[in-house]
Amino acid sequence: MNRFDTVVMVDWSASGSSNKGNASIWFAEARGGHLVTIANPSTRYEACAMLGDLIRRITEAGHRALIGFDFPFGYPVGTAGVVSKTSGLSMWEWIAKNLDDKRTNDNNRFEVASRINRMFSGDGPFWAHPENKKPADIPFRKPDGYGSDYPAEKRIIDERAGTSSSVWQLFSGANVVGSQALTGIASVHRLRENNSDIAVWPFDGERAFQHSPIVFAEIYPSLLPVYPAWGETKDMVQVRTAALHFAALSRKKMHDLLLAPFRLPEAERAAVVGEEGWILGVPA
Repeated sequence: MNRFDTVVMVDWSASGSSNKGNASIWFAEARGGHLVTIANPSTRYEACAMLGDLIRRITEAGHRALIGFDFPFGYPVGTAGVVSKTSGLSMWEWIAKNLDDKRTNDNNRFEVASRINRMFSGDGPFWAHPENKKPADIPFRKPDGYGSDYPAEKRIIDERAGTSSSVWQLFSGANVVGSQALTGIASVHRLRENNSDIAVWPFDGERAFQHSPIVFAEIYPSLLPVYPAWGETKDMVQVRTAALHFAALSRKKMHDLLLAPFRLPEAERAAVVGEEGWILGVPA
């Protein structure tokens, strides 16, 4: 595998308005053991424009980059077969087609989740919303029926990594990722549509991550300890820490981490590589 020249780590946000600082988008770029830049775009539109420019500069220079995003890249196995009929990346296309994310950060993620819920029996897998917003077909509390009426509550990687989050929870509480996944998947799909040099790990297979100029991967910054200085935003410190950590890894160590989902037992590998995704840094 060719070494990554640049590592970029992104902390995403599903905010419905433009904002900076805490609970907003941050990304950090590192090369080797050195931090190159930290950015705090105020909207997802601005973030995608900045990342698109960065990707173009990297590829025009003939370099490779690993870009990590801190939201789930997939849903528990069985979801795509109901919603988009085939694989995990077809789910990306479906979400991008249906999610309207405006330049101001205003978006229709609750309506998209409602539409998916109506494809299943029972209340549907997505749940939680603000008390002052009552979208149709999204229950306020977690429903029963995971693993029977609809897919599992968590992906294989969520169970393996011991994360407390579920991709189905849209609002309220610590480590909520449902809204970040919907807005994030739509955004990275559009970035990928505009650049054929981008591969999505692990969905695009082993050859893609070993040779593609740009590799998108799912990350979970909480796997790494962080030590904010006084006044520093935790999100900023997390992307800085993650970028420096992954940029400093040897080629062999990085290769081993990227091979992890392909080394799973056959049934798990099919679910993970075909639909659910994996978190970079978690061994098989």
